[in-house]
Amino acid sequence: MKSWIRSSSIATAVVAVWSAVAAAQVTNAVLQGVVSDPQGGVLPGAVVKVANIEDGLSRETSTDARGFYRIPALPPGSYEITA
Repeated sequence: MKSWIRSSSIATAVVAVWSAVAAAQVTNAVLQGVVSDPQGGVLPGAVVKVANIEDGLSRETSTDARGFYRIPALPPGSYEITA
């Protein structure tokens, strides 16, 4: 009887942990890239703005010394990107 209770308790704990992991899944995205001029030169310090076309959510960041930008945690949608 003790063996069955122990197995049942372990199975319940595994299901509880698996449920918590499944609930932690996210549906956000990261937008990243490099801003460059028409000749291919990178543009450090450029302001990059993304705006969600449907709800107007917008975020801004600046490019680093290599022209690289990264905007994390964007909800799904269509975005307009300007620099």
